[in-house]
Parts: sequence; structure tokens; C-alpha cells
Amino acid sequence: MLLREKLPKIKDVWEDRANQVLKLFNFSFPDEIDMGAICYKFGIKIKPMPFGDPSLSYSQITRGRRGIIYIKSGMDPIDKKIVLAEEFAHIYSHTQHQLEVTEIDINKIEFQAKKMAAYLLMPTKLLGEVYVTACQLTDAVLVSEIADEFLVSDEFACYRLQLAFGHPVHGITKMPDGSYSTIQMFKE
Repeated sequence: MLLREKLPKIKDVWEDRANQVLKLFNFSFPDEIDMGAICYKFGIKIKPMPFGDPSLSYSQITRGRRGIIYIKSGMDPIDKKIVLAEEFAHIYSHTQHQLEVTEIDINKIEFQAKKMAAYLLMPTKLLGEVYVTACQLTDAVLVSEIADEFLVSDEFACYRLQLAFGHPVHGITKMPDGSYSTIQMFKE
């Protein structure tokens, strides 16, 4: 039985939106997910930060689901991929500029963008397949190994696994009876 068959079947509109985007591509492996290609397909331009705080990245909606993502230069490729996914989610899903909304609404919009980004970069289908492949070599797979497969940070992979399981997950293991169990690490 595949892990994706064991993942909770929680209906999530942000996963549905991510899947609508991903169905336009033929990504078969986690490291094929290319935010540059996704942005290009949707008419979203990626440009270096022209002014202001060079530590920030942001998006600007131009019309409909088109826009420009301004990204700080010199970013780590993994961080850049995550930021592009979040900014893409803003343009794809939101019509309001953050300067026009309350702080509560900004927090909600940021949460939604991060959630959609997690589903874009780590789709359920590929998440289950990565685990099954890794489990052929060992009985347990740590979040860092999953993050490496998807070319995302450990923190981002933990977030995505928490969306899938509803609690913090730092690894997944196969039990002797063939069932799966999650691993959560605690600090003293």
C-alpha cells in the first residue's frame, strides 16, 4: 500500500488550487517542479528587486492572474523556490494589494499563500511516492530526506507534513505489520 493511500483525505481548497496549476504540467519527480516554468505559463514575470529593502521579495498583480514577482538577488536556490511559490500563490489567488487590507487580513492572505505553496512544491501524489521509494532502502524516513527530494527546506517540509497529518511530523516509519507511523521529535 502506498503512503498516499494512508495520508488523511482532508478536503482543502488550497490543495485543489495547487492541483489545478500542476495538472498543466507533467511533473513526475519532485525535483522537476519548476516555479520559473509555472510562473511563465501563467504570464507572471520574475524580476530582481529594483529598489527598497533588498532583503524583501514581493509580488505585484498587473491584471487578472498576471503579475510581477520581485525577488531579492543572491537568494539561496531553495529559499528562492519557496518564495516564488508563495508569491505565485498571491498572484494566482488574491486580488487585493496588501496595502489595502487590515493586518488580520494580511495574516490570512500570507497563511493561504504559504499553504498553496506547500501543496504546489510538495503535492500529495509525489509525497507518497517519495516515501515509498525511500522506504525500500530503510524503515524510517526523516523530514530532512523528504526535503532533499523536493528541494525545499526542512522547515518547509515539516510544514507540509503537518498539513498532511494534522500534527508536527519529523519523520515517517514503516511498522512491522506494514502500517505507517509518524515520528515527532521533542526538545528537552
